[in-house]
Amino acid sequence: MPDRPLQLIPPLRQAGFSLLELTLVALILVIITAIALPGGDSSDGPRLESLARQFAEAIRHARSESLIRSRPVAIRLRQANRKIKVKWVDTSTSPWSYAGNLTHPVSKSDYIIETDRTLPGVSIEHQLTTRDGRSCDSEKAIWFDRQGAAWCKNPNDVAVSEYIITLRRGQHSRRIILDGPSGRVSVE
Repeated sequence: MPDRPLQLIPPLRQAGFSLLELTLVALILVIITAIALPGGDSSDGPRLESLARQFAEAIRHARSESLIRSRPVAIRLRQANRKIKVKWVDTSTSPWSYAGNLTHPVSKSDYIIETDRTLPGVSIEHQLTTRDGRSCDSEKAIWFDRQGAAWCKNPNDVAVSEYIITLRRGQHSRRIILDGPSGRVSVE
């Protein structure tokens, strides 16, 4: 046997993967993830829930202000620019008119919720049911009288049975439901 030096280091072999192999695996994972995950941002659900709760709070605030101050208050939904406003109502005019914005109890600024600032791209739908089956000319505004009862804007002698505002973004949706007779507001 010939004398050979003792080899302590194993021979060099190619270790790991090439850049091309790693890139292909990453690309395949991205494609599989894009197919497997539903569309939309994963934070849309909680953000839409937060927006729905803001809408519900605005409705509750309008009703409570009408009871506390013994003065009519309206909720006005503006679909074109996706806003909800809480406004004082002047019922001494015919037809009645808005007498100014109510202020937010915390920020002390006008009580206006702009959906595009909170969650851009949200769609707003609404549905109004009256107690006697008559229709409202404008389903985008309701008002609370001094006793907290909900009424249509026009004609203003039609009592609201139920008012539903649906917010949608991607696959997510939330409904804000006002029960006219009780004044209860819920979010589903």
